[in-house]
Amino acid sequence: MNAPWRSAAFVLGAGGLAGVLAGVLAGCTRPAPNATPEGAVAAFVEAMDVAPSDPRALKKAYGFLGPDARDNLKERAERAGKMQGRRVDPWEMMTDGRSVALATPTSYVARITGKEADVTVRFDDERPASADPSRATLARAPATIHAVREDDGWKIEPFLPAVPPLARRDGGL
Repeated sequence: MNAPWRSAAFVLGAGGLAGVLAGVLAGCTRPAPNATPEGAVAAFVEAMDVAPSDPRALKKAYGFLGPDARDNLKERAERAGKMQGRRVDPWEMMTDGRSVALATPTSYVARITGKEADVTVRFDDERPASADPSRATLARAPATIHAVREDDGWKIEPFLPAVPPLARRDGGL
């Protein structure tokens, strides 16, 4: 007597069911956080917010940076490593936490032009600084963050000051 799971009809039916399940599961996958410029900025902000309690978050945030920002931090890390006599990873050059924002982002809106975008970030405590002079340091106007499209998604290019040239001593000292 043949077991039902060995019959051709059962195998075809199970294969069809597996195909349907695979299709349903594929439809449920979420896009990568940096599939959009807004998503890249939001994912970066989220990683930076988690960084004070999770040291791995800075490395994750670093992954959302564009090539210019990565190069800048790599150069700074090399210099810091030489001064400290140890290897310094580029993400160690980033400041963790929300030391600058002081407000929670509430929306991200991108203006895309080809492979570049400007993302406007609005905050929960958004008001003109003159509205309440006693809280002027807590007021947060909208911020605009530049993003670039790479092969693996959108990356952000926050403003980072240029790395200054190394000072050279005369006389070989």
